[in-house]
Amino acid sequence: MPASKITTKGQVTIPQKLRRLMGVRPGDKISFEASDDGQVFIKKIDCRISLAGKLKGQISSPASDKDIDQAIKQGWGNRGSD
Repeated sequence: MPASKITTKGQVTIPQKLRRLMGVRPGDKISFEASDDGQVFIKKIDCRISLAGKLKGQISSPASDKDIDQAIKQGWGNRGSD
């Protein structure tokens, strides 16, 4: 079972095996959810949600699905990742 150590700043490195399983890369965003019994779940945030902030100021009206899909095709979703 992969494990990590918490730093003094509360940071944790997600083991490579789990990053691959989740499909996360540097620059991706994740969310944390806790159940009533104390279990914690980590989920990748949909790239459309994280991409919305990158589009701010690039288009004059709210981003439609078509705008977001076009931005993804142009590589916006890959900027800042390895």
